[in-house]
Amino acid sequence: MPANLPPEYYKLKHELEAARTDEERLQLLEEMTRITPKHKGTEKVRADLRSRIAKLRKADGKKQSKRGHSYHVPKQGAGQLVLIGTPNVGKSQIIASFTKAKPSVSPTPYTTQEPSVGMLAYENIQFQLVDTPPITQDFVQPWVFDLVRNADLVLLVVSLASDEILDQVEIVKSRLTEAKIQIAGIEEPSD
Repeated sequence: MPANLPPEYYKLKHELEAARTDEERLQLLEEMTRITPKHKGTEKVRADLRSRIAKLRKADGKKQSKRGHSYHVPKQGAGQLVLIGTPNVGKSQIIASFTKAKPSVSPTPYTTQEPSVGMLAYENIQFQLVDTPPITQDFVQPWVFDLVRNADLVLLVVSLASDEILDQVEIVKSRLTEAKIQIAGIEEPSD
């Protein structure tokens, strides 16, 4: 049985193909459903439109639920240097010692929960130092990887007072590899 769709339907269908966002697509599909006549010849067309609307709404719900907290640190100075490392290796202390920033420095692990920024002056050149939360085998804030990707230089901080220096390097290296981030200068130790 012929569908006998109105000319507006075909105009909206053409606009749907050119739509760039899901919101536009959803709005066009709803309008197409509204103008499609209800009779036996259009049952499959209407079912297809309802199905596509449901998929877009479901995808929109998934996108919203995946959004987490994120930090963007705008670059300042000659370069952005991001400090990464395991808990209690002294990242915050480096920021406090070399800049005028006042990050929370404590002997307890996980004191740093959000990026801390300070400006390091070296021979009249300003560098931006960014302190990050610790990277562990079990957990790392996902936005830390974004800071690492956008940095001009990444400094891996390890504690020389610890016996597990190589373990600290390996933990950070494995987490960066999982995030598909390649860092030059972190190589396997030679025996």
